[in-house]
Amino acid sequence: MSPMAETKAAAARPLSPHLQIYRPMLTMMMSIAHRITGFGLYVGTLFLAWWLLAAASGPPGPRSPAARFDARPSLPCATHP
Repeated sequence: MSPMAETKAAAARPLSPHLQIYRPMLTMMMSIAHRITGFGLYVGTLFLAWWLLAAASGPPGPRSPAARFDARPSLPCATHP
């Protein structure tokens, strides 16, 4: 058999075992939790920056970001005139 044929046969095998054979370990779970909380902090930082810019831009107008989070109901009802 030529050296070229041996190289092709070796490349057809998977390089690592399938993920189903791994048992969940503490370090793997901590890594996943770290990535999830990091993404949450990233989104929270973007929201905080957006909120600070909205607060610094003055009183809320009808189309401002602060007006979108207004607690008043959008439809008239009997308890809130």
